[in-house]
Amino acid sequence: MQKSKLTDPLLRVRAEPPDRPNYALGVMLDEQDFIEEQTYHRGRLARALAALNGPGTVAGLRVEYVPAVAESAPGAGDGRPPELRVQPGLAIDAYGRLIELTRAVCIDLDRWFGPADLPASPDEETVERVAALRAAFKPGTGTLIADVFVRFLPCGRALTPAFARGGAEALDALVYERIRDAAEVRLVPRSEDAPSAPVDPWGTLPGSSVGERLSALRDALLDSSHWNRIARPEAPQEVPAELLAEPAPGLPSGFDPRSQWVFLARVSFEVTAPTGTGAPRPTATPPVPDNQIRRIVVPPSALVALLAE
Repeated sequence: MQKSKLTDPLLRVRAEPPDRPNYALGVMLDEQDFIEEQTYHRGRLARALAALNGPGTVAGLRVEYVPAVAESAPGAGDGRPPELRVQPGLAIDAYGRLIELTRAVCIDLDRWFGPADLPASPDEETVERVAALRAAFKPGTGTLIADVFVRFLPCGRALTPAFARGGAEALDALVYERIRDAAEVRLVPRSEDAPSAPVDPWGTLPGSSVGERLSALRDALLDSSHWNRIARPEAPQEVPAELLAEPAPGLPSGFDPRSQWVFLARVSFEVTAPTGTGAPRPTATPPVPDNQIRRIVVPPSALVALLAE
């Protein structure tokens, strides 16, 4: 599978009403007509998922710590560093897109923490990550907090020849034959003293009785601001500003790039202070992922069991 990040045309219909292609006998079609056909149906499904369910975890995606495996006897296989493992599962982002991991995604913690001292000519990515880890270290507590996020990412697969675009005369241009709805997982250190946690949008309905809360819910749903939050998602407060630098390809102007990320878990690391130019060093104490503070999309059928006495 090609790892190239592609523009998702579905994001464009978040900023303007979608149009359906109107087919008729004898009408000439080009690739844009088929893109619009796909985008209309994807957009209607995404709008329904965003409006009826909202962003959050649908199933799975538990974040677990997996300890290191020591290297075995020579020739018997390699060892494995400690990992954070995101189990397979399904989530919905603020735009209503389905984010699905069909297999576990592992984050190598040795690589994430980096070296104890930066090399003479470190790459820019390592420098930025080490700086973020040093900023997240809390000397008074000996802890480091990091959050796990996931986002939708369309990836191209299987290159195939196509006509060249623009002024090029060559006929051997290549395009992706298929686009796979993939995902990207990130572990982000938090430098704030008290990082924000996901908020349940329906957790503060006023009223002391079911009838009063139902009336308040109806008023909230009828308010145009609720529709605006669906049409133009706001940045979740739990997503750090660091992720502003990684907008989704094709994100319309006026949309905050942080709204593409879905929070999965908060991880507490016990670390020692950095002694050189590198990041703080993890201790032997296993990190603790908190999977309970994420937003969960509850299936309607589960409410029967939830409310049963």
